[in-house]
Amino acid sequence: MTQCNPTADLETHEVHNQPQTRGDGNLWADDTPLREIGTRVNMQAAALDAYGHTLGQAKMRQAARDANRHDPELCLFDSGGRRLDEVECLVADLSGIARGKAMPAAKFG
Repeated sequence: MTQCNPTADLETHEVHNQPQTRGDGNLWADDTPLREIGTRVNMQAAALDAYGHTLGQAKMRQAARDANRHDPELCLFDSGGRRLDEVECLVADLSGIARGKAMPAAKFG
């Protein structure tokens, strides 16, 4: 999806009260209370730091928005009328891009 920058300088007025685009971040490193609790209970900080970095990327937030926009869909039959019983849904792959996936309905949920 193309990132569109909002227009702040309009012909009639200027807009000053809008936050900057969030960009990439690290959800673990940016959350001091969570890190403090993690230290107290001996969580694996290195693994959580790497995971927080992955989840804090702008492309992951976009993949999450895409997945929330498109609900899972039950597909009972294919175009030829053969029984499928599959659920199609958007799932972020390892690169963080939301792609369509299909899985047996019995294994979904």
